[in-house]
Amino acid sequence: KMRATHALFIRIPEALKFEDKKRKIDIETLKRQQDELRATLYEAGVQIIELPLLEKEKSKEKDPAASILIGDLVVVIRGIALLTRPKKEPSTDRMKQISKTLTDLTWAVHETPTHENGNKVVLEGADVLFTGREIFVGIRKGATNVEGAIVLAKVFRDFPVITLFMNDKTHPLRHHLSMVNDKVIAVGTSKEAQSLLERVEREASFRYKRLTVEDEAAVGCLNVNDRLMFRADIKDPKYNVLQGSGIELWGMDVTELAKAGTPFSRHCVLLDANAGNGRASAYNSLTRSVTKSIKNVVINGTKTSANGTNGTQNGTQNGPSTSGYAGTSNGSAAVITEGNGSTIVTSVSVHQ
Repeated sequence: KMRATHALFIRIPEALKFEDKKRKIDIETLKRQQDELRATLYEAGVQIIELPLLEKEKSKEKDPAASILIGDLVVVIRGIALLTRPKKEPSTDRMKQISKTLTDLTWAVHETPTHENGNKVVLEGADVLFTGREIFVGIRKGATNVEGAIVLAKVFRDFPVITLFMNDKTHPLRHHLSMVNDKVIAVGTSKEAQSLLERVEREASFRYKRLTVEDEAAVGCLNVNDRLMFRADIKDPKYNVLQGSGIELWGMDVTELAKAGTPFSRHCVLLDANAGNGRASAYNSLTRSVTKSIKNVVINGTKTSANGTNGTQNGTQNGPSTSGYAGTSNGSAAVITEGNGSTIVTSVSVHQ
């Protein structure tokens, strides 16, 4: 099953820039939608870790939109993390920050080399589709290449790694194909999506059912702990057929998140800290202690500080918000700050 104990996010800076200068984004709405995604994951039993802005990102200079797409920067499968190597590489400081955080959450962290067999390696996380039993890698011009797939195969030796050559240079593999669960693949109706699915059905070691989604932009979904998150801002009722299947359906408005990078799953990295070698990290111990106090945070309005003392959190909202989950307003989220500057969120404050 698609289980997760933690989710990593990158804090959104005050301004973003796009290669397409005509593209505009509402930063406040973007932050609110990221908060809603974090809150929904939190309600599904996932501990949220937000990586802080780097010193350069705190300046007034605009950051590339790709700077917040942590899902492109790392692939985590069954307790093993692989730091990727996108075409436009992030700063060394960012990758060190992610690596240090993952060291406490996984039992092995690998770094993608710059070259493989004498050729430059390009590997982007959104081109990697893990089904739970095997790994598909989208190979496309200007993005993930064959060398990147070779590195994946070397790191994740327990799973078959299958390459899918793509014609689409703009969108990653997970824009066209997404896992509803470990047996069902969501797929769009475009020629590219249908061609990719045909190759999956031909090359896969296992058989998968398909869920065809009319609007390609709605294909990207996120299943964690039996909760399926999908785009509700696009009229496409296909996911409703899953009602009664044991999966909890959560439609979300991710219009601004999608502008910054589609699918919206690129905005986070999910991992199961209990997977792999059975290693119990310091984060797990902290998470268990934090979880015990969460009810107090939400119901009584107490806030856990870095030293473990409790204080009053103003503006706590009891019960579910209009977005369908418990949240807070007019008050900052309760967090515990780690030594590396990352924060473990113990309650989520939604921007209004």
